[in-house]
Amino acid sequence: FAELQVVAPDDMEMEGTAVGTEGSGYNFTVNVSKVACASVVKYSAQNSQNQCQACLRNSPHCSWCQDRCVEQGDLANQNPSLTHQCQTKDCCPQSCTNRGICDMTGIPRCRCHWFYDGNDCAHVSSQGMVLVALAFFLCAVAALSLLYCSYRHRVHRHIRRATLEDLRRNLLGDYAPVDTDP
Repeated sequence: FAELQVVAPDDMEMEGTAVGTEGSGYNFTVNVSKVACASVVKYSAQNSQNQCQACLRNSPHCSWCQDRCVEQGDLANQNPSLTHQCQTKDCCPQSCTNRGICDMTGIPRCRCHWFYDGNDCAHVSSQGMVLVALAFFLCAVAALSLLYCSYRHRVHRHIRRATLEDLRRNLLGDYAPVDTDP
């Protein structure tokens, strides 16, 4: 029985097992448990558009920053101004501006909520514009209706008061009320 030893590069942790089967030799399995963030792109079989995915899926401590995979803590120490430009949870542009869901199957792209549009969900969609215009129109109609009703109520109240005043003057005449009590 031969003894096998797995030797990993310094930037990779791996373990291996060999299983012997009768008559067919050995099956050797190598499991890579961790790759240093800086080396993910080097070992990745992904094309350049999906290297971000390989980086972020490697470890929760990796960030994709300016076309390279780095440890989150290392980047903050090197250049704190770059940390806001790094992607830590997905590979979509600006994480879909929190207005959509990043679809990481194939080339990462944003699936925007119905109100937003664009490759990073930063713009209002045509459906959203129609809804905003409709809401504005309905609010304007409601406001104008209220103003018109208020105006008509004031005009009618003035007319009623004037009519009642005319009736009072005509019924009582121009006479002042006479006090009949001694």
